[in-house]
Amino acid sequence: AYDVLVFDEAHELEARAIGKFEKSVSYDPVSRIAKRLEALGESVCARNLTLQGMGFFNRLDAILNGRDRTLLANADKGPALLANAAEFRIALRTAWRRLKDESKLLEGRDAKLLETAARKAYDYAEVLKTLPESLGQDQPLHVHVAETQRIGAKLTQTPFRVAGLFKDRLFGNPEQLTVICLSATLSMHKQAGVQWMTGPDGELVQVAEPLFKEFRQRVGLAECREFQCPSPFDYQRQCAVYLPRVPGQSGTRDKPNPYGNPNTAEWRGWAKDETKRLVDLSHGRALVLTTSAKACKDMGEHLGKFCHWPVRFQGEGLDNARLVEWFKATPNAVLVGTASFWAGISVEGEALSLVVIDRVPFDSHEDPLFKARDEWYKARGKSSWVDLNLWPAITKLRQGMGRLIRTKSDTGVVAILDPRLLTKPAYKPILRALPDCPQVRDLDDPRLARLLGVEGGVQPLSLAHG
Repeated sequence: AYDVLVFDEAHELEARAIGKFEKSVSYDPVSRIAKRLEALGESVCARNLTLQGMGFFNRLDAILNGRDRTLLANADKGPALLANAAEFRIALRTAWRRLKDESKLLEGRDAKLLETAARKAYDYAEVLKTLPESLGQDQPLHVHVAETQRIGAKLTQTPFRVAGLFKDRLFGNPEQLTVICLSATLSMHKQAGVQWMTGPDGELVQVAEPLFKEFRQRVGLAECREFQCPSPFDYQRQCAVYLPRVPGQSGTRDKPNPYGNPNTAEWRGWAKDETKRLVDLSHGRALVLTTSAKACKDMGEHLGKFCHWPVRFQGEGLDNARLVEWFKATPNAVLVGTASFWAGISVEGEALSLVVIDRVPFDSHEDPLFKARDEWYKARGKSSWVDLNLWPAITKLRQGMGRLIRTKSDTGVVAILDPRLLTKPAYKPILRALPDCPQVRDLDDPRLARLLGVEGGVQPLSLAHG
């Protein structure tokens, strides 16, 4: 038992919990359970488990219909799938009881092997038990996703929300356990807002909104003490955010400017060229963060071909730890990364003076859990913009920006190439959530050269080649 529980990097708490509670079932481990039953002389039970398992996973394959994965939500083949699932679950429960009974007759390693197989059969049956939630229930506790594997379909059960779990098991008893949640990016606001509420006598009263409202909603934290620690860094002096103007006119609804949309080929080409210009200005010493593996590869190959600085990118061979070691040890290096490179990397001093972010890091709208949550909002006539898009994007964006200023003596520039920050009103909260530092529009602004340490045409430390 603990008196105090501390969560560092608490902005990841919901995602980590969802991953922890996620469960999957596929045919291959089920077939191994059947083989154990066969070895015990339970051939009828083994054959039934195999037959029901094949029927269920063949049905999943039919629903997938060649897709890599799909969310199981009000599927047309739902009734047939549920019928298969019910029979399969009965077979798994029967297998669980037989294995559990047999394990009690054995000792040592043999007993543990059967206990493990029994526990897996039970867990798989529980995944199937919750499947009806995804196929029509109004407020599901779980989301179910069918995925294609090399050896057949897989069913994965993911919690729809974990707020209730945290509220019941973690935050519901403050007298017994003190919980401290720490992170530099818990809030999307720089200070608490206010809201108007009706008082006991009908009067309007101003009440402060929680600083960490979005985080608290996600983890079921109703009552707590909030504290926002001031930053130890002087962002006005140490850093600037570069928000470049894209080519072309502002465009109209009928004929929008293609450079104003980061999903167009025109913008992607411009973003690679603009990153190259920035990297040349900073003499390398740059971390480029992208929002997809494909963008990472494209950017890395472009910079490697057209830059004079040493360039490496995530996914080309070296693991992440070695890439970071290479970056720290190589003068004027450029490192292009995605996913895990947005957080957890600390490079102090002149080795890193520029962070380039290609676009606002929204969660993928193709993610099954995102789709399920978005559908839940739509069914109630509500907007999911803040909860599903804005808060996660601001959190990740601030994590990415945090790679630059690691000490009080660091200086540098963060470039964000997403034109929507300047053109879309819905993106204004993202700009307001950035650190209080100068925002620069032009590449020849002298503040950029000063913060990058290249005033007066300072020559680079070394060249990659040539």
